[in-house]
Amino acid sequence: MVVKQFTKYPHIGPSSRYRFYIYNNLLSDDGYIVHSYPLFDENYINSIYSNKRVSFLKILFRYFYRVFLIFKITKKDIVFIEGEFFPYFSSLFEIYLARRGIKYIVDYDDAIFHRYDMHSNFLVRYCLRNKIKTVIKHSYFCLCGNSYLAGYASKVKNINNIIVLPTVVDQAKYKGTKLINDVPVIGWIGNPSTASYIQDLERVFIDLLKEFNFKLHLIGLTDNPFTSVKAKILPWAEDTEIRDLIEVDIGIMPLRDSPWERGKCGFKLIQYMSLGKPVIASKVGTNCEIIDHGKNGFLCKNKNEWKSSFEKLLASENLRKEFGAHARDKMKQSYNHKKNYIIIKRLLEKCVES
Repeated sequence: MVVKQFTKYPHIGPSSRYRFYIYNNLLSDDGYIVHSYPLFDENYINSIYSNKRVSFLKILFRYFYRVFLIFKITKKDIVFIEGEFFPYFSSLFEIYLARRGIKYIVDYDDAIFHRYDMHSNFLVRYCLRNKIKTVIKHSYFCLCGNSYLAGYASKVKNINNIIVLPTVVDQAKYKGTKLINDVPVIGWIGNPSTASYIQDLERVFIDLLKEFNFKLHLIGLTDNPFTSVKAKILPWAEDTEIRDLIEVDIGIMPLRDSPWERGKCGFKLIQYMSLGKPVIASKVGTNCEIIDHGKNGFLCKNKNEWKSSFEKLLASENLRKEFGAHARDKMKQSYNHKKNYIIIKRLLEKCVES
């Protein structure tokens, strides 16, 4: 049986890697033939992380190439789609598959529907506000990274065909580490488009530096987003990602509380915690499901709570170790790609049987 993955990114794109490619070896072991067709290429990803503009002509070429691939899909294929075939285009091709009797499974780890129904441009809102509902409606199964996304899908899809599947890591690669830094390291991983979240904590870091000696590592940026706080900037790369995260003593995930952020799947936290790191995060969306407040991390509603949480962890290495051990245990039990694969395999079997 052939599985065709229409992902957004190649392997270096985190969302595609951890929602799709992480399962490919397991699929192959079970006899599935897997073909992956990313919409964008590595140059596109590198442009995002270096904060450079992407050529419109290159994007247009990738769109036309994907159209060519869609027309080659047959009823014998099992199709996975990461979110949508084409960003900022209609659901025409998803409907085309459904009308041909081709089953597809659509996957969401972000509230991409808010790109359309909350867009600042009236024409985008008017033309595309219901696009993702249409894509979900015509899908055979809908995979959602958290309950907020599943709630949106349930408006147009039978709940029995909606599966909440958290984003996970390969726990064999993310092994717990000892805290060895004499000066604690607070770490964050992201990209330039999400740097504004970390900027919201600048005042907190300024106040903390008056009381504590710590370092700040920011992974995935090209420039320091702060004006008054020093930070070590580490460009993101797939082969250095885990190594850079291992150096962190406290992992953080600041967010704002808005519909877009409620759709996020807390993957930063899953990465930190899988490496045995205590965490601090905004009390928003799925963060509240990942973190057991006061056991493996802290959830914060305001800057005072952020400061208090940092103070507790920076003041006690023993507390960091205790939280980190609990974090690692939870990830091994509940956020394991092999457990996720059991669910995916069942869905594939249902696609074949029906």
